[in-house]
Amino acid sequence: MLHKERIREAENNVKSYLEDGLLKKTIVDEQVINVLLKNAKESLRVAEEVSQKNLSELWVIVCSYYSMYYYANAVLLKQGYKLGEKIVHKVLLML
Repeated sequence: MLHKERIREAENNVKSYLEDGLLKKTIVDEQVINVLLKNAKESLRVAEEVSQKNLSELWVIVCSYYSMYYYANAVLLKQGYKLGEKIVHKVLLML
């Protein structure tokens, strides 16, 4: 469970990101959410396959990262937000 202080910090981050254009309100689009979820699952599947075959630790990390990236974007979109054009990864890592 998150501490109240951490929740307050996240809420302040969201307000700041909205003001700075790093995060924007948008219309929820179920088709886009489904594509993001499909990409997330595929990225995770590829990471698992690369890991099981001991092909590349780097690519396990890369594929896993993109899986989290797609899932995070799907969650944001489900809540009515999308990432702005600036510093996309900063927003995801700080929420």
